[in-house]
Amino acid sequence: MEPTTRHFLFDKTHLRVTGVRLFAVDLLEAARQVSIALDLPVGAAWVVYAAADRIDFDLQAKSVQLDDWNEARRRVLAALSSVEGISLTADADVTGEGILGSLNWQGQPSNTLQSDLELAERIQNLRRRRVSIWSTGTELLTGRIKDLNAPYLEKIARDSDLDVKSEGVLADRVGAIISGIEQSLGSGAGWIITTGGVGQSLGDYTLEALRRLDPSLAHVPIATFQHEGKHCVVEIGVGNCEGAFLIALPGPHDEVRACEPLLRKAFEGGLADKWELARGLANAVSGLFATRQKNSSNIQLIGDEITIREIVDNNAHARKD
Repeated sequence: MEPTTRHFLFDKTHLRVTGVRLFAVDLLEAARQVSIALDLPVGAAWVVYAAADRIDFDLQAKSVQLDDWNEARRRVLAALSSVEGISLTADADVTGEGILGSLNWQGQPSNTLQSDLELAERIQNLRRRRVSIWSTGTELLTGRIKDLNAPYLEKIARDSDLDVKSEGVLADRVGAIISGIEQSLGSGAGWIITTGGVGQSLGDYTLEALRRLDPSLAHVPIATFQHEGKHCVVEIGVGNCEGAFLIALPGPHDEVRACEPLLRKAFEGGLADKWELARGLANAVSGLFATRQKNSSNIQLIGDEITIREIVDNNAHARKD
């Protein structure tokens, strides 16, 4: 017997079953049967909406068995037809939203998906077409300053013909930042960009949040300075989680603008390694700090491109040891 292949759903997806007739149905039993049909733990599927001719399910699972789209659809419909109080019409169907919808799981034969590798590649390609943007900071939450970064990054992504969504502003808390990133992962984003909170001083938690999601976070220091008696280090961070790039950019708008050429190159597939991307972004921003250093004795530049390259190579080597 062939081993079961499971496909990652990136934490959350939805199923919609249409063409049903309901009469005094136990919805818990309906959800239980869908869980069994998809080889999920009992309780992983639950009903989020029920109407006269439709039921919507939410799948709370990391992965699902979907080796054959038509077979999975058949199993779901057969399972529901066995539940007392549910009858199916001739045009009953199962469709997906979220990741399943992106894969066009419409109950049609999937002749082009002949292997798990092809499916994994298709999922990854779909993710690379989606960009999610989060801004961070109390100043933005309270409206004291205008967010220039999110619309600017949106334009860069759209210019690269990507689907992009500006999600909003996250509080300067590790938990809040992780929650926002996980929301983007669940929606299938392949590029998740945050701005702000990379100064590594009091109130800067973005890199710590990314490090919780990717312990081998690629982080490259750019410059150090003193602020209110505290030693601060500005860093660029790039992580990878569930196949998505997590990119932590600085908050100042001119520093974000300096990253534009590297982001465009990454979006177009020119940068596939997180350390390479982190180094390139750090090099771009370090040029601004070099100019600032001339006018301020408070700023100390970590180094030029060669120094940053050495930092990256040493850090990457240390991660492998």
